[in-house]
Amino acid sequence: MPDSKKTTLDTDLTTLTDQELGTHQQACWDRSMAIDKERSRRQALPWVWANEEATVTAIRAALKKPAHRGADKPEAWVKPTSPLDAYITGDRVTHNGDTWTATGKGMLTAEPGTPDPIQAELWRKETTGEV
Repeated sequence: MPDSKKTTLDTDLTTLTDQELGTHQQACWDRSMAIDKERSRRQALPWVWANEEATVTAIRAALKKPAHRGADKPEAWVKPTSPLDAYITGDRVTHNGDTWTATGKGMLTAEPGTPDPIQAELWRKETTGEV
């Protein structure tokens, strides 16, 4: 028989049947395991980001492909389709009328101005006269 109540972390546990309490406990364990898995993933990100940046830099050097640095005239941002055209820290682009500098770690594929839940900032909008 399915549980009759929707339980949350604020549910008064004394109001639950044994079956509901068991189901709620299992759901909490499952969620705790998911949180641990996400925490482990986030702890690995600095290593991943460093290797992504090294990979993009090596690919650019091997193909003699210039970085998206755009010191004098940044190119328009284009959605990367592979590491060959990914952006890394320091690359400059234009997007929606503004000039942006990549500040995030790793291979950046998100468009400038997109918030990121892990890194505080992936792109920084430049102010007039800034280079």
